[in-house]
Amino acid sequence: MKDQDRYFQKILGAYTVAPADETNIQKTVLAGKQLLMKNPVQELRWYRRIINQFKYISPLLWFSQLLAIGICMLLISQISSDTDMTAILSAISFIVALLGVVGFPEVCKSFSYQMWELEQSCKYNLRQIVAIKLSIIGTIDLIIILAITLFTSLQTELPMWEMALYLFVPFNLACIVSFFVTSLARNKNSVFPIFPAGFGFAFLMLLCINRFSPYQSISIPIWLILCFGTFAILIWKAAQFIKGMDEGGLAICN
Repeated sequence: MKDQDRYFQKILGAYTVAPADETNIQKTVLAGKQLLMKNPVQELRWYRRIINQFKYISPLLWFSQLLAIGICMLLISQISSDTDMTAILSAISFIVALLGVVGFPEVCKSFSYQMWELEQSCKYNLRQIVAIKLSIIGTIDLIIILAITLFTSLQTELPMWEMALYLFVPFNLACIVSFFVTSLARNKNSVFPIFPAGFGFAFLMLLCINRFSPYQSISIPIWLILCFGTFAILIWKAAQFIKGMDEGGLAICN
């Protein structure tokens, strides 16, 4: 990439452009303003923006989420009085943690396809685009986790809120790690490290759960603190991530 940059800079350096006359510059600016007045930006409602972003999300993401639901339902159906609950819950927690990882490459496609500069120059607000994608994927993940929580609670007769603690903590931690890795990957124009890092973290968490049995050794108040603490950090990281987006032109939304 650096060699290509030097090559193009060398070619461009061979050409010189005469300084533009100030009068011609003002005429060009005035002509541009008149053209914009004739062709105003069309208002785009929020639901249309959301539908448009749905179209650009890869079917592989939806397939991976359906696969996660299927595996979790299969594990939940195996729960009985003789089942090792720690093993089942650790497997479900591992899958839920992966749900927090698989959506990030979809959000950050532009880093690997070198489209970031093009998106910055488009008429839409880039922060809004990223925020909408995160909201879509996050909302679907939330629905999936709540459904898994409900079915697991019914099968194990544990309170639903307690089961939610066991699942949301690993999910939040995986998302936090993914946000951190994504911030690093953005500077290098690559999304390759995101999934390996998230998968490695989820696998490490699976080993820790099997080794230390936190469901029995950690009290409910500590789980509550972990859940709300990770939620707070996750919201902060998401806000920082969106805030760090450079904006292109503004879209008119209502």
